[in-house]
Amino acid sequence: MERRNVRYLKITVASERYTTAGTIAYFTLAPHRTDMSSITLYSLDGCPFCQKVHDALDENEIEYETEWVEALHSQRNEVKRVSGQRGVPVLVNEDSGVTMAESQKIVEYVEQSLV
Repeated sequence: MERRNVRYLKITVASERYTTAGTIAYFTLAPHRTDMSSITLYSLDGCPFCQKVHDALDENEIEYETEWVEALHSQRNEVKRVSGQRGVPVLVNEDSGVTMAESQKIVEYVEQSLV
């Protein structure tokens, strides 16, 4: 798997509230992209759930940064700091304040809100 760092940029126009795995994530619908936002994906090399999210972001031509995490859960302090848990993948959209886990929920968010 190729490792790369890119950024996603967008404008915020409306907001909705979603709950995932006990974590409340607030995010915005954004039909337009600008130079004002960034998306970070916390990911583990070789993780099929992480790869599913990478594929969704790439297929929808969404720019993002990847933060590669350690294989040991006990060493994923940055993931815990941003999401309250140590599992991956975790997507953080700084513009809209979204932080969410679980690959299926992230893929739904990408397809419904970032495209």
